[in-house]
Amino acid sequence: MDGDLLGIGIAPGFAIPQRALYLPTDAGNIMWESTSLVTPAAVAELKSRGGVDLIAISHPHFYSSMIEWSEALGGVPILLHAADKEWVNRSSALLKFWTGDVHQLSPSVSLHWCPGHFPGSTVLHWSKGPKGSGVLLSGDALHVVQDRRHVTFMYSVPNYIPAHPDRVLEIRRRLQDLDFDDVYGFTWGLNILGNARAAVDESFDRYLRAVGR
Repeated sequence: MDGDLLGIGIAPGFAIPQRALYLPTDAGNIMWESTSLVTPAAVAELKSRGGVDLIAISHPHFYSSMIEWSEALGGVPILLHAADKEWVNRSSALLKFWTGDVHQLSPSVSLHWCPGHFPGSTVLHWSKGPKGSGVLLSGDALHVVQDRRHVTFMYSVPNYIPAHPDRVLEIRRRLQDLDFDDVYGFTWGLNILGNARAAVDESFDRYLRAVGR
């Protein structure tokens, strides 16, 4: 588990080291993100919990084995923002590209376009998460930092290149009406669990002060 959600990852850590999350929602069972390794054990565990109805991915760093995951889970659709289509290197009928600012999956689940880290960077908002309150799954559009009390905004995380402040202001505008108590970042433990809306608001102010805006 990672916080209150089932996590799927590789041990020992590989590459960034990313992990996926399993969301049992009123939009169906969603796999948020994917990992580079698909194993029979992981697939069996997911199927034992009711299977997966769709995969949604925040940005291209999670693309590598998304089609293999979909096929192993029964050929479920993979939702990607069309602005990141150029990074898809293998075509498949399983890929479903969405456009626009918001893609509503159900009354409680929506995908939101937050360009900055990548042109098509996406976050998932689940208004009725495992504790009955809102959850924001941020990918790298909002990067949870080591103190787990703030987020930051990066164009390139490994190269320490900050996001342009105009992009950060745009992300703030896009998320301003969303209510959430928890934020889940891109990897194990990089989460803000509790009071996350206030932490994100403070983080916008902190970042913009630091870059002189």
